[in-house]
Amino acid sequence: MLNFVSAGHLRPGMVLARDIYGIDPATSKVVLLKEGQKLSKAIIEKMINMDLSGVYITGDGNFDRECQVVDNSTKKRSVR
Repeated sequence: MLNFVSAGHLRPGMVLARDIYGIDPATSKVVLLKEGQKLSKAIIEKMINMDLSGVYITGDGNFDRECQVVDNSTKKRSVR
């Protein structure tokens, strides 16, 4: 199952469902984190400091369903 979770609701142990890219104008896209990466507290703090609005997480419903409620404009900004 694929769930979009806002950055403020990410928890250690969640697993990324998609790669996260950083954009370097000189070299184009660079993968920062790979799909399948298990999130730690330090990784979550870095993502929040990078102003990521959220990420796609794999899951089977083991986390609070409220954290999935994110509007479409936020989803679009997070995957650019």
